Order: sequence, then C-alpha cells, then structure tokens
Amino acid sequence: VSFQGKAALGRLGGVNATISPFVPKPHTAFQWEGMATFEHFQAVRDHIRARSRGLPIRFKVNSPDRNYVEAVMSRGDRRIGKALVEAWKRGSKFEAWDEHFSLPRWQESFAAAGIDADWYARRTIKPDEILPWEHLDAGLPKWVLLKDDQRAHEFDAQSKMVAPAAAPAAASPAPPPVTPAAVPAATQEAVA
Repeated sequence: VSFQGKAALGRLGGVNATISPFVPKPHTAFQWEGMATFEHFQAVRDHIRARSRGLPIRFKVNSPDRNYVEAVMSRGDRRIGKALVEAWKRGSKFEAWDEHFSLPRWQESFAAAGIDADWYARRTIKPDEILPWEHLDAGLPKWVLLKDDQRAHEFDAQSKMVAPAAAPAAASPAPPPVTPAAVPAATQEAVA
C-alpha cells in the first residue's frame, strides 16, 4: 500500500495498522485453539515493528491484557458468571476504556470465584470435547468448523513465513483429518 502511494504521490503513502492478539471465539474454526502467551504477543509485535522500521506505518496495539479477559469470557461457561459479579463488586465498569480496565482486578476476581483463567483462555480444546455453546445453532455443523481448522493447520505447516522467536504456549499438532464420520454421533445430533 505504501509503495502504491509512492507511485501515485511520488512519496511513500502512510499506512495505519492494528496489531491485536488472537482471541478464540465460539462458533469459529479456531474455537479449539488456545490464546498465546503475553510474551508471544510481545515477540510478534516487536518482530513486525522491526520489519517495518523506516516505513511510514503507524501502529495501534490492542491491549493483550484486555484481550486475555475477552478470551476467558469468550470461551467461558456458566461458572464465569461468578467472576463477572466479583469484578463488578471490585469496581469493574466500561472495561473497553483503557482508563477503567485493570487486569489485576480481573485476576483477583477470577481467583475469588475459583476460576483458572488460563484454563479457559490458553488451553487447546480437544475436538471431541462438548463446548458450552455447542447447543446453540450458529448455522455451521461442528464437522465443517473442524475441517476449516484442519485446513488452517495445513496452510500454517506449508507457510514459508518467518516465525518470531517465541512460540505460542498452546501450540499443538494439526488434528487428524475430519469427516462427518469422525465426529461422534452425539455431537452430530447436537449440531444437526
């Protein structure tokens, strides 16, 4: 994009980019993936910044702390409700605003509610595990999402991209090939 600006304007065009940690979300092909560690995100961020040094690129970096809490909430089940109440009692509000967000407050809230936040946010979930949101129909059967996840792992394995020094904590090998027959019948019935 920047070089297109040079061709059109005679100078490098400015680019705005946002760097954000991956947050696994329900009803997506990546709902089984764990969120990477803070250290991994920092290594990736530093790698991108180093590779773009000298170019007119402005970066906005999303908070990995806030994204971590988002991952816990995204993959949580009904037990997370206790942590929400605890966070509210401790003063959490307008959490999307930097001046109100406090990771230590959320960590205290998770601990007070007996929640292992890493278990929700960082672990890789097994494909045969029943997910808290699986009873909701989002339009795609589980085996389709598993197939997309498999394709993403295959693409990643074939990728020629240079990896940053740190690896994600929840890295796992690619899952075995997925077909409707490979998904337990109870799961197929639940998503049908």
